[in-house]
Amino acid sequence: MMKCLTLLGITKMFKKRTITLAVGIVTAGLISASSFASEITRAPKDKNGKKMHGILIEGKIEKGDYDNLYSVLKNEGPSWSRIYIASPGGDVAEAIKIGILVRKLFLQVSVPKYWMGGPEIKEPNKQCSSACFFVYVAGVLRTGDKLGIHRPSLTVDQLQEISLSQASNENAKIRSVINAYMDRMGVPQKYTDRMFN
Repeated sequence: MMKCLTLLGITKMFKKRTITLAVGIVTAGLISASSFASEITRAPKDKNGKKMHGILIEGKIEKGDYDNLYSVLKNEGPSWSRIYIASPGGDVAEAIKIGILVRKLFLQVSVPKYWMGGPEIKEPNKQCSSACFFVYVAGVLRTGDKLGIHRPSLTVDQLQEISLSQASNENAKIRSVINAYMDRMGVPQKYTDRMFN
């Protein structure tokens, strides 16, 4: 029987105190099945050729994107102040890790619909939905108007492998972790309530 729950311990600094989030994420239900990770690059230049101070994350958020983002940020030095994110969602655990990094570095987050004279954003990515929302809420300043949230859920395959009581317990753990994360990011409770209702 497949192990349904992965625990990821994350310890980071928030509001001058250390917290530990035991992030209970259901491996296949909350993680995208796609094998393609996000493209993480320096943001393009604007229509006037001016360098935009930021990093672009485009595509589904996948395992390994946190490490890729960390590497890009480290290599770019102090030339970044903003994350531009265009993603339909993906891996919730990875999005939360990225969100914690974004908050720790006091980065702004923007959801661009297009670049002024820059490369075109691919159609399915002209949004910030699902797991992407967890990165978005971490921004110390946030801009963007195409956001989407929904209830994280178990896959049909997972539901077939566990009892109704186990599924209920897994969903309660997921909600608890997301509640704690959203609270730490200062997101009003009504958004978490909408996500789960």
